[in-house]
Amino acid sequence: MLRLAAAEFLMAQYPNATVGDFTRVRSHLVSDQTLTQIAEKIGIEKFLQTSSAAKGDLAARPKRLADAIEAVLAVLYLSRGNLQLVRAWLDPHLAERAQPLVANPEIHNPKTALQELTQKVHKTLPDYRTEEISTDHGAPERFRANVWLGDRCLGSGVGPSRRAAEQAAALQGYQALTANPDPLPT
Repeated sequence: MLRLAAAEFLMAQYPNATVGDFTRVRSHLVSDQTLTQIAEKIGIEKFLQTSSAAKGDLAARPKRLADAIEAVLAVLYLSRGNLQLVRAWLDPHLAERAQPLVANPEIHNPKTALQELTQKVHKTLPDYRTEEISTDHGAPERFRANVWLGDRCLGSGVGPSRRAAEQAAALQGYQALTANPDPLPT
């Protein structure tokens, strides 16, 4: 139901979007990350009954909040049997998050944006070199990644996971490559 509501919203707001852009933006709009942001914005957590163990599980918090938003959407859907109330409530939240994604696709998934750009401009893929720089689980800078295109380092990033470090490096690489798209040295 959430995917359908997001798809209807995007088709109405961005009728000329490419299939790739449409899919990428919809994927972000229906993600737990986006639903968690909506939950935090409306302050739904204070209305959730959770055990003390669950409250202490900070890693599970985003999923708990996302599930709460999905439950709200289900209630709205079931109250009418259609998407009318869902869309009325959800569209403003989606609009707030969709516009920046449409304008800057690298915001949501810098690795995908960089890969598409390097394939289009240079007919090659970026290469990520990632290393663990801290053995502390949960350290915000546990991994460091560098992204290379040929012999040119496009960007570096750190993060609590390999994926987060690579995303940070990819964003920096994407920005560097769009600022200076000169061909690679041969």
